[in-house]
Amino acid sequence: MVLYVEKRKYARSALKSPAFVGDVNSGDSDTARLVNYSKDGMYIETDRVMHPSQEIFIGFENLPSGFSSDASRGYCAKVIWQKALKESIFNYGYGVTIVSAYKIPKSKAGDVQTKQERRKHPRKPYNKPAFFTSQTRYYRGLISNISRGGMFIDIKDNFTVGQIIRLVIPETKIDNGVMLKGVVVHRRQRGIGIKFKKIIKGKTN
Repeated sequence: MVLYVEKRKYARSALKSPAFVGDVNSGDSDTARLVNYSKDGMYIETDRVMHPSQEIFIGFENLPSGFSSDASRGYCAKVIWQKALKESIFNYGYGVTIVSAYKIPKSKAGDVQTKQERRKHPRKPYNKPAFFTSQTRYYRGLISNISRGGMFIDIKDNFTVGQIIRLVIPETKIDNGVMLKGVVVHRRQRGIGIKFKKIIKGKTN
């Protein structure tokens, strides 16, 4: 096993603050949390999957004390290392080095709930089993939230983004028991996010 040792020029200061992190090229962003920082680097936690050497931007809804006073300013940074997290609300932790100041577009500044706000159909809490098939296998999971456009299924099995599933939600009026077709759009440690190929008609209960 290779152990990465980060050589720091400046000492880190602990500071937990809500943030958002995204790809410099695509502009897409996700919720994150700043845990500590120094003059030339930060440690952040997020569900977003990133890779060493990837260039990202980091922004804040309210800039922490000691940072730039420009509320729309963030930082362009480069990912140095990644680790999986077991005792955090987020799935991954990242050590990053600051490359330069970054002017966050107004559409992103303060957008800490980017994914939720992008949803056309808001999710609501749900607690029913789902039975589905994918690649000739059968699965059983628990739906933790749902909307007309998709759902999140708590399940331990491994899935890949883009994988097609066909599912039924028993004892409900959802599409009158007809099998639904969906695609895995993201995966987390506790389960998978599903987007329906066809929007559900009527109420989701």
